[in-house]
Amino acid sequence: METELKDKVILVTGASRGIGKAISQVCAREGAQLIVSSNEKAPAEAVAASLPGEETRHSSLFLDVTKDSDRRRAFDFIMGKYGRLDGLVNNAGIDFSAPFLETTPREWQKVMEVDFNAVFELCQLAIALYKELGGGKIVNISSVHTHATYIGAGPYAAAKGAVRMLTKSLTCEFAKNNIQINCVAPGITRTDIWQAHVERHGSEAAALAYWSKNIPAGKIVEPEQVGEAVSFLLSDRANSINGTTIYIDDGLTSQLIASN
Repeated sequence: METELKDKVILVTGASRGIGKAISQVCAREGAQLIVSSNEKAPAEAVAASLPGEETRHSSLFLDVTKDSDRRRAFDFIMGKYGRLDGLVNNAGIDFSAPFLETTPREWQKVMEVDFNAVFELCQLAIALYKELGGGKIVNISSVHTHATYIGAGPYAAAKGAVRMLTKSLTCEFAKNNIQINCVAPGITRTDIWQAHVERHGSEAAALAYWSKNIPAGKIVEPEQVGEAVSFLLSDRANSINGTTIYIDDGLTSQLIASN
C-alpha cells in the first residue's frame, strides 16, 4: 500500500531531537524523502541514518536558521540533489522564560530571530520556489502560547503569535498558487523542555502532578503525536486545509480554570 507522503521531499528544521526528530521519523514512515536539518551536525546525521530506506534517500544538513547563507545553501542543496521541494516544516526554535523587567533587548532579539525571523525568511525562500514548481506545503510549528500564555513568556509568546498570524497572511496571498501553509501548536510535550520541568519539580511524577491540573487529559503530548499531525498536513489529504492552527495539547487550551 502506498503511504500518504510517497517520495515527497520534505525539509525539517531543528530535526536532530525532540519534535523535529519525531516529525522526520513519522514522515519517513509515510514514504517521504527527508532533509534532516539542524545546527547540531552529528545528531542530525544520526537521525537521517536511522530513517528507513536506501542510504541516499534521506539527507542530513547543517543549518543555522538565523544565517542567510545557511538558508540559501540548504535550498541549493535540495534542488541539486532532489530537484524539488514538496514540504517545509519550520520546527527550529528556542524556549525562553524570564520576568519582563529583567528581560534584556538582546534576549528579546535572540528569541525573535530564531522563533520568528527565521520562519519568515525560510517561508520566503520556499514560497518563491513553490510558485515556480506549481505548489507546495509549509507547516510552521507554533505553540499553545498563540492562544494563551503565562508570566515570563513574553518574547516566546510574541514570536509564536507572530508565526501564527504570518501563516494566515501568507495563506491569503498564496493560496491561489496551490500553496498550503498551516500551523501545528503543541502543548506540554515530552522534549528537553519537559525534562527541565521534571528536574525543577524533582521527579516526572511531581511534574506531571503539577501540570496535569491544567491538562484535561491528565497527560503530556508525545512528540510522535505532533509528527502525525504534521504528516497529515503535508499530505494530499489536507489540500483544502489552509491558514489554520491545529492544537496538539490534550485539551490544555480548552480549560478555563484548573480542575480541583
